[in-house]
Amino acid sequence: MRIVLSDFMSLDGVVQAPGGPGEDTDGGFQHGGWSMPFFDPEAMGPVLDEVMRGTDALLFGRRTWQTMAAAWPERAGDPFADRMNAIQKYVVSRTLRELGLRRGSSILRHGCFRHVL
Repeated sequence: MRIVLSDFMSLDGVVQAPGGPGEDTDGGFQHGGWSMPFFDPEAMGPVLDEVMRGTDALLFGRRTWQTMAAAWPERAGDPFADRMNAIQKYVVSRTLRELGLRRGSSILRHGCFRHVL
């Protein structure tokens, strides 16, 4: 098994997707959307395509999954969005009880990792 981490992280540890200029300002975070000025679709597109071609599943926390689940189905028809919609997704959560009609998504309960650690 091979696990690859692919994310957008600032040097001081802020992880946030390039979803928009005001993304995730919860808790008074003042730098929501920090990655947008640095995201170049022409440079990053081929890199993201390559990463997604080699990806068998995605692992999300609850908040990130809820954001993704709300966004990607609406973008169907774009090759990247179609891959995002088709790939298996695992959601780690103690509070989420169901994933609605999201085909290919499963909840991993917090306790299921006890034996792995």
